[in-house]
Amino acid sequence: MNKKLNINDKVISSSFGLGVIVDIERPEGTNRDFYVIESVDHNIRTMVPLEKSATFRLLTPESDLNNHLKKLSSEVPTPDFESKKDRITYFKGQVTHQNIDEVFMNVRTLVSISDRGAAETRILSNFLDNIVLEVMTVFDIDENQAKELVNNSLQEKFKI
Repeated sequence: MNKKLNINDKVISSSFGLGVIVDIERPEGTNRDFYVIESVDHNIRTMVPLEKSATFRLLTPESDLNNHLKKLSSEVPTPDFESKKDRITYFKGQVTHQNIDEVFMNVRTLVSISDRGAAETRILSNFLDNIVLEVMTVFDIDENQAKELVNNSLQEKFKI
């Protein structure tokens, strides 16, 4: 679970992309508090119960993001799965995990899979799209520069 988040904190999620916490409110008729997050790129508001804050996270500090990018092309052991279907199901479940270490480990694992299919390639692309969005924001660079940085970090093992 995230540490206590505050209004104006920038956050990222696989479901709404980049957002800003604009309020913490308790809607009438409920006994729960919600983060009100305004999506930067989709221009929508999302309400997330405080106890569900693990579905998004604060942006990664620049030095930590740099460290993760440096390790992006390093090999990781590919877990054994009963079937390709089980592998796809596993990675679909990983999409909602917002821990930055897990996000980069999932990317490294997906990149390492030699028989990656279309579904896994889409999942990998979604992870990388969020990483590009975070890189753009944290390093204050444009999308093409962020994609180039991520592609260079992948060392041509996967092209976005």
